[in-house]
Amino acid sequence: MKTLDILAVNLRRLREGKGFSQMELAEEIGVAHTSLSRWETAKLMPKHENLDAIADFYSVSVSALFSEELTTYKKANPNPTLEALSELVVEQKQKLKDLELSDNEKRIIDEYRRAQPLQKMAIETMAGFGLDKNPDAEILNLMKEVNSKAGSKKTS
Repeated sequence: MKTLDILAVNLRRLREGKGFSQMELAEEIGVAHTSLSRWETAKLMPKHENLDAIADFYSVSVSALFSEELTTYKKANPNPTLEALSELVVEQKQKLKDLELSDNEKRIIDEYRRAQPLQKMAIETMAGFGLDKNPDAEILNLMKEVNSKAGSKKTS
């Protein structure tokens, strides 16, 4: 397969994977949609600055745009908010694992995780306002302590 053909296939698959129309993507990267159409049909090679803009948009290298392996780019999640939230949850779980917690701290966090959503919301709200006079003060204090440990880990 020719280099221009590989690029064309990759550009189309990347765009479709993100769920963008040619018009939407052209607007995002600041080019005419007719140019984008010509790139995706291997009729025209994008200028270097356009290749840079495309690579930045998709968070890939320019050389990856010419790679046959890029053609396996996965389709974007139809619910990007849910995907972002899932990534945040995984990131927070990893941060929690990295903290050095006592068995008691781990137990309290497990209890918090098992709490009903409204209970969690109440605890988080009270923790945010510093209202420690509640039946779950131990959890509130621990959550504050964990947050302060997490903050000190970031700065070190």
